[in-house]
Formats: sequence, structure tokens, C-alpha cells
Amino acid sequence: MKESIKRSDELNEPTTRIVYWDVAKCLLMYLVVLGHVVQLWQYGNVNFWEDGVFKAIYMFHMPCFILISGYFAGKTIQEATWKTLPKYARRLLLPGITFGCFWLLLRMTCGAAAPLNILQIAKAASPFWFLIILFECVCFFILFSLPSSKIFKTTMIILPLFLALAISELPKNLQHFFPHNSWFAYYWPFFLLGAAMRHYRISPENMKHASLWGCIFCVLYVVSFYYFPHQWTVYQKAPTLNLESLTINGIRTLVAVIGCGAFLFTIKVVTFMGKYAIIRLLGAATMGLYVLQSCIFTLRSTYMHYLPENMGYGWSCFLSLVLMLLLYAIYALTSQIKWMRLLLYGERS
Repeated sequence: MKESIKRSDELNEPTTRIVYWDVAKCLLMYLVVLGHVVQLWQYGNVNFWEDGVFKAIYMFHMPCFILISGYFAGKTIQEATWKTLPKYARRLLLPGITFGCFWLLLRMTCGAAAPLNILQIAKAASPFWFLIILFECVCFFILFSLPSSKIFKTTMIILPLFLALAISELPKNLQHFFPHNSWFAYYWPFFLLGAAMRHYRISPENMKHASLWGCIFCVLYVVSFYYFPHQWTVYQKAPTLNLESLTINGIRTLVAVIGCGAFLFTIKVVTFMGKYAIIRLLGAATMGLYVLQSCIFTLRSTYMHYLPENMGYGWSCFLSLVLMLLLYAIYALTSQIKWMRLLLYGERS
């Protein structure tokens, strides 16, 4: 396979896919699936936070996805600003709405009292939290990209964090209207970091002394792994106007940045994997794979009793690989149907 492959975007303009980023997204998607397999089938969804493999993955993998999204979305948004909003709304929100409606209809069919309204659909779409947060990042970055003064741009950088802190101080019954508020405050800086990397043309794939930087980040990552307490309370610690909370979230962000750096520089070493067609295909289909894995792991109660409990790491890795290939096969088949391609993955033909 050639070093790059051609495809047509929504404007039917030829674009070039980069091997490095396809490999990165493919391996990140594998880590998402592996993390869920370890969580649900090796530990039965209990006592998994102290697991070494789970901890190593969750220290950085979703922040790295947000960073990569910012790297590619930032340039597009800055060039077209508001014109990009319908595209991102379709791609990031429509899959969750589709699944939310399906899930509620399924529950109603089974006799559960679940009224079909916007609030219930939003609640049912919570497995797609990553796409919802990414859409929020896109909206704020659109505001940041508008022609304006430096003061306004600085305000747009800081405002989402202050809003998240303000919401965290609201009564509990009001916070239900702002789901995943604490997560957005955590992920917003990574979207900005990715956009800044693209703007200043900083990329591990072509940086000088990349091996040296990679070694530094990997050493820091190992040190972080041994010293960072990764219990549920730490991972879910909502940012509040509290010194302990701000300190924990600051350290968590620093650890994730180190993890992202270690991962991205390591990918430069294994970019040769991009010569295999399946790696490229999986990397190019990450949005569809994320949607499908969210559906599967949400519906896990219907099939978990068919699978073995307390699997070892070897079986977990193997099952994750099989799931990845199965997800791609489902995506490849369903994406050929126009209405399914649109409703399930937010993609136009």
C-alpha cells in the first residue's frame, strides 16, 4: 500500500490521509475496547480501578483522542468558523440521538415506563459522552476562532473552565441539566492543545529529535504510573472552587499530557504498521468504531452471561482484537446503506 491514500471529503475535494495519524487512531481505539473488556469481563465492573492495564490506559487515552480531534478540527474551524457547525452537529450528536431513541423504544417494548422526550433521549445517549463533549469543544472553539480582539480570544479560552466551575457549585438537582460538566472542564484544554499543535505545525511525526523526546515522555509516564493514585474518586473528581479539587485535576491533566506525549512519540516508532491495509482501514473508521463499541458495551447485560469471567490479560487482548475486527465488519456493511450511514455515524454518502 502507498504511504498515503486518497479519499474524497464532503466537498468532493481530494484529501491525503497520513499514515502516522491513522495508526495512532487505530491503536487508541483498540485501547478503548481493551479498557472496557478489562473493566467488564475481567472484573465484572467492580474493583477494576487498581488494575495495572486499566490504569495505564485510562491515564491518557481519551484525552489523546480529544487532542487529535483538536489537531484536525481546529484548522477546519478557523478557516470556515460557523459553516462547520452543521457538519459537526450531524457527526457528533446524531449518533447519540439515534441510539437514545432506539434504547428508549427497546425499553418501552420490554414494558419499562420510559417516556420518549428530549430529556430521556439525552439521558439514554450518555454512552456517547465523548462525542457530546467534543461537540461542546467545537462550539467554544468556533467562538474562539471568530475575528476578534486578543482579549475576547483569551476570554473564550478561560470561559468554559469558569462555567464548569460555576455549574459545579449549583444545587445537585440543577446539575442534572449539565451532564458531564466536570469532564468537559478536563478535556477542553486538550482540544486547545491539539489545535495549537496544528497551528504551530508541531507534530511528533516530523519533529527533530523525536526519539529523545519520546524517551523523556516515556520515562515521565512510567514515573507517573507508579505515583499517580488512580482510584475512581480521583478520576471522577469534579473541578470545584476547592484547592484539593483544583490540585487533583491539575495533576491529572499533567499526567494525561505526559501520557499523550509518550503515546504519540511511540507511534512514530511503530508507524511501519501503517503498511498493513487493516490498520489503515481501522484508523480511518474510528468514529464508526467508537459509535458501535458504545452501543455494544451499553447493551452488555444482554450477552455478558455468555462470556467467561475473570479472563487473563492474554484473553482480554485477544477478545479486544476480535471485537475491533467485528466492529469494523459491522461498520463496513451498515455504512453502505445511506440512511444507516447517516443516522448511525452522522456521515453523508
